[in-house]
Amino acid sequence: MPDQTWAIPTLAGIQLALTAFFYYMVFGLLSGLSRSGLNEDIDIQDMLITRIVTGLSLTILIMTGQPIYWVIAALAMPWYVTNILTDIFAILVKYEVLEITDKE
Repeated sequence: MPDQTWAIPTLAGIQLALTAFFYYMVFGLLSGLSRSGLNEDIDIQDMLITRIVTGLSLTILIMTGQPIYWVIAALAMPWYVTNILTDIFAILVKYEVLEITDKE
């Protein structure tokens, strides 16, 4: 665990902000206010680094032992899992295992 007293609250704040953006995006998608797309030109190395860092930050929040950080990590888990699944689909499209077609 980090020795600095500001590190965990800052990490929790960043995760909370990203989680709020995720739930706002989900609201927009479910209410029909926005559309979503898939990035076919995904950089796999950057994607892996981002997912590892996010996973480690959620692990640190869980390991703090404080219930408020557990709640923040639990709220961020759907965002993390959705990103992993979207990345898997993007990789499959990139390597032409899956195909994106336009709906007519």
